[in-house]
Amino acid sequence: MYQEQVGVGGKSPNAAYYVIIYAINQHIMSNEEAIVFIKSQLSQGIKQEQIVGELMHQGFAYRDINQLIAQAMASGSVAPQQPAPSAPSNQNFNTAPQTQTYQQAGSSSGHKKTFVIIGIVAALVILGGAGAYAYYSYSNPDPITVLHKMMASISQVNSFSASLSGDFTDENSGGMDLFSGESASSSATTTTSKTHTELSADIDLADVNNPQFSINFSGNSGSGMMMVVLGGQLIYKDKTGYLKVNPGTSIGPISLNMISGQWVKIEPQKDISTSTIPGVGLGVSGDKLNVTPDQIAQVRNIIKNAYFFNNVTKLPDETVNGVSTRHYKFSVDETALNKFSDDVALVFDSNYVATTTPEIPQGANLEIWVGAGDYLPRKFVESDGKNQVQATYSNYNSIPAIQVPQDTKSFQSVLEEVFGSMFGSMTGTSTAPSPKVKVK
Repeated sequence: MYQEQVGVGGKSPNAAYYVIIYAINQHIMSNEEAIVFIKSQLSQGIKQEQIVGELMHQGFAYRDINQLIAQAMASGSVAPQQPAPSAPSNQNFNTAPQTQTYQQAGSSSGHKKTFVIIGIVAALVILGGAGAYAYYSYSNPDPITVLHKMMASISQVNSFSASLSGDFTDENSGGMDLFSGESASSSATTTTSKTHTELSADIDLADVNNPQFSINFSGNSGSGMMMVVLGGQLIYKDKTGYLKVNPGTSIGPISLNMISGQWVKIEPQKDISTSTIPGVGLGVSGDKLNVTPDQIAQVRNIIKNAYFFNNVTKLPDETVNGVSTRHYKFSVDETALNKFSDDVALVFDSNYVATTTPEIPQGANLEIWVGAGDYLPRKFVESDGKNQVQATYSNYNSIPAIQVPQDTKSFQSVLEEVFGSMFGSMTGTSTAPSPKVKVK
């Protein structure tokens, strides 16, 4: 008789499991087959104790076995043996004289077969229902549970890749001076400025005191003299930055073609807040990051327990970059989001006082795609009619190694080259170093 003590994964089997095993064990041998079996065994000199044990294995009750043995021996061709041993003390059986006829035994077998069929059908129904429920639960998990699991998964991320594209429309009354930031016109004329940006990035935050990233970017904004065209690559590793701009990059009237295709090395830990050109510099602080392991643990815990999703609606599942995802539409609980950002800020500054709150566009459509297996965000979309941002995420904790360029120019020399060329073109002179002439 087949028995199993534990189920899948070491867990106790459910009721359907036992019904199936019992049904299989019950339908091994009929009463008629048992009598033939008994006669065969007795004729071979097999002891009744062994025969009783085998028939009990086949699912026969002890009292029925005694009757079947008596019927087998009464039919002849079998030498009498000692009666079968008494039933084990834990067996509950009827000690009254056995008066059932052969026909009654056959009827008992028929009832047993009927019970077997009913048991198998019942077990299949139970298993089918449980399987259907499990499949439905897996295919349609509760959205709130999924988003909670997503935040918990995000809290364990050390690195990832991201691609982003965005289109934005900004309406301003009057013009705006690029350099002063003041209105260039007092008229109430409304101007529309469109911005398009794209970037792809590999970001490594495993050591938050020494973050690393590589970003390819492109975009444009404005028009005419206010047109800004950007394109290039920015790498940051070991507290040093490397910037390379693409040909055609310009900021208003300032073209950066003279340095395009060259890697510029930027070292924030050095004093680059000043420059040999008055008024020109990055104003970058040389302060080092000093985030403690305890602060990191606190921030991860805040992320894990954060939840700022409202009105979550399930949308059709999709595959994003080869990953099966759950797709949801939602709105933001601004109070919860503000608390989240404040809690993170307080980890690093106990005197922090919130002065601004995240602005969520009214009526914005927010959608997120969450990995069905790893519960990590795979895609995010925000749109409000005029603006749209779409981001995709991949390579969680497995980004490509970030490489730094070897052939670079110093940031200081590039500043002198760019602004010297610009000021020289404005005045008709040049502040760039004079070429050296070899005298014979």
